[in-house]
Formats: sequence, C-alpha cells, structure tokens
Amino acid sequence: MATDFKKVSAVKCDSYLKTDTVEALNRVVGMVGGFKDIRPDDRVLIKPNLLLAAGPEKAVTTHPKFLEALIEILASYTDISRITIADSPGAGIPFNRDNLEKVYRITGMMEVAKNTGCLLNFDTSYSSCTLKDGKAIKKVDILNPLLKVDKIINLCKFKTHNLTSMTGAVKNMFGAVPGYTKLGHHLRFTQIKAFTQMLVDIAQFLKPSINIMDGVLGMEGEGPGARGTPRHIGLILASRDAMALDVIAAGFMGLSPETFPLLKLEGIPSIQDIEVAGDVGADYRIEDFRLPKNIGRQQLVDSSFANRHLMPLARNLFNPFPVTNREKCTLCEVCQDVCPNSAITIAKGRVNYDYSKCIRCFCCSELCPEGAIDIKYKWLADILINKIGWSGKSEK
Repeated sequence: MATDFKKVSAVKCDSYLKTDTVEALNRVVGMVGGFKDIRPDDRVLIKPNLLLAAGPEKAVTTHPKFLEALIEILASYTDISRITIADSPGAGIPFNRDNLEKVYRITGMMEVAKNTGCLLNFDTSYSSCTLKDGKAIKKVDILNPLLKVDKIINLCKFKTHNLTSMTGAVKNMFGAVPGYTKLGHHLRFTQIKAFTQMLVDIAQFLKPSINIMDGVLGMEGEGPGARGTPRHIGLILASRDAMALDVIAAGFMGLSPETFPLLKLEGIPSIQDIEVAGDVGADYRIEDFRLPKNIGRQQLVDSSFANRHLMPLARNLFNPFPVTNREKCTLCEVCQDVCPNSAITIAKGRVNYDYSKCIRCFCCSELCPEGAIDIKYKWLADILINKIGWSGKSEK
C-alpha cells in the first residue's frame, strides 16, 4: 500500500457550483489525508495558477469558484484572515501592485477575497534562497510571502504547455520566482530536461502541504496561454507529492516518457509506485486529447547524439519558431519585453524575430494577451514532426 506521499486521488466534478466543488474537494483531499496537518494558528498560502490576466472561461488560470470552495473548507481548520492568495504571474508581467491588481481582478481573485474574507498578496519582495538538494539549481530568488507562511497549498491547473508538454503541480511552483527573474532561468536552462529538473528543484524546496489540480475545466492544444483550447475534463486531482500528481495527470493526457520530460528524471515516482484512488484509475485516458504541436521535438532535444552533433545546426533549421499572426497582433510590445535574449524587436508596425538569438522558450507565445503568436516549423521539421505523426496525437 502506498503512503499518502505516493498516493494520488482523482474524483469527478462536472461543474463549479459550490455544492459540487465542495463535495468533490472534500472527497479528493480526504483520500490523501485531508487537511489534518493545518493547525488553527497556521498561516496558509494558496498558490493558484495566475499566469496572466485572463477570464476564468479561458481555462488559463485556476478557477475562482474552485478557490472559494477550497477556502470554505479551510475555514474549518484556520481563521480565514490567516489565508492568503499569492502568485507571481508570467515572466513578461512586471511584478508590481498595479499588475497584480489587474491579474486579481480579471481572473476573479478579487471577487474571491471579497466573498470569503481571505487576503490577496501585494508583497513583491523576494529573497535569495539556497537549494542544498537542488540538482539543476542551487540558488534561486523566491517570493517572501511563500517563505513566511506555515503551509503552502499548491492549487494548479490541468493544462498543456508548449515547452514542457504539461503544466501541473511542479510547473505551478515556478510562480514562486518573481516576475522577470523567470526569464533568466529560461535563458540559462535551454535544454528542456534541465529546465524541468530546475522546476522540480524549486517544487521540492518549497514542499507544498498538498497539491490540488483544478481539472473541472482544463486546457488542451497550444497551452498554457491564450492560444490553448479550454476543454471540460470533469476531474479534480490531489496528492501530497507534486511529482506523483503530475505523473498521473500526464497519463490522463496520454503523455509518455518520450513526450513529457518530467517522466525521464531521476527520482520521479513511476506509475507502478503510485496508488490512485477515487473515480478513475491510473489507466484512465481522455479520449482524443490534443497535445501541443511541438511536442515531438522532445525526442530531438533529449538525444545526446543530437545535442552534441545536430543541435548547433538544427536549432534554427529544425526547431519550432514563433511567428506573429498580424491579424490578431495589436503591437502591444509584450513579446518584445518578455524575450529573455532580446530576439524580438518591433519596428515599422511589425514584430521582427532574430531567430539566431531565439532560445525557443516561447515566453512570447505564452504571454501574448491576444494569442497572436503561433509556433511553426520549417518544411523539413513540419514533415517529420507533424505530417508523419510525431506530435499532437494522444497515445491510446
């Protein structure tokens, strides 16, 4: 029998009606030990996915009704005035009060605070932390609000991600890194496997008390931002272990070690080591779930031969690259501001890319408020990856 720390629960929940969500949350959390570790005097921080200022219907962020239901449950364990919602949105959003207010307002977090009495974080300070056990990173800046609380609840979203294939519990903790500081990590960890290990290092350092995934309304396709497609999933997942939760959620999406870099890292529990409880089992798959189109490049990047001999040549010839959809583009300059390697400039009414500088982090696509930046391949890669089925298809 697996312990709570290698146990994942998954229960059905078809709507964000409070009665449905409260019942489902009580069940899913109860199966992995409940909130019994939260004491009345604990300061509790809820870390949702607040990537950018997007309405709940777009499935970019954790749904506000999901938070309201959770806070109603937590009120039985600690005073609501000791519960805070905090996140640092995407790398291209300056981490200041004005932008936090905008994100909180549009994502529905302000309404949550008004309805429940919980607090919204506006503290933008951070500290440099040493990760003694980090395998990819030993020093990282972390938001002070996450360092000053007794318990962290990781409230992630069931979404695809066009760089890491999926954004779940592990990736959600990257929001503990303040604002533009995230860009430096994209620039440093250009190999997806190393980038993923860095995410794991941060998640393990912060050690959320529990990880809960909002999968009532999820996202497929070109996530995690406005280019992704909302899809009703009808599930809530929970685990004490962020990695175990992501392993099971990845299986539901149809991801494999070849398409999801987290599954290849040392120390990640295998599906055989995880007990799955609830309404669906570990073998559950979402029918015809659409994965990001660039998912096939994981095989190239993870090949040691390719990294040593082919990647210098293939980086611009073979890798996917961002392209602006001029019909959607409003020239807001977000893409130019967020690019960690200054590969994007705006001049004469159009967006220009220096692909020799582009590190394929896709921050521009992820954070474009209009969903105006597509990700494409040159003809050779398009044939190999898309035309013959190297990507974008769920494994059965």
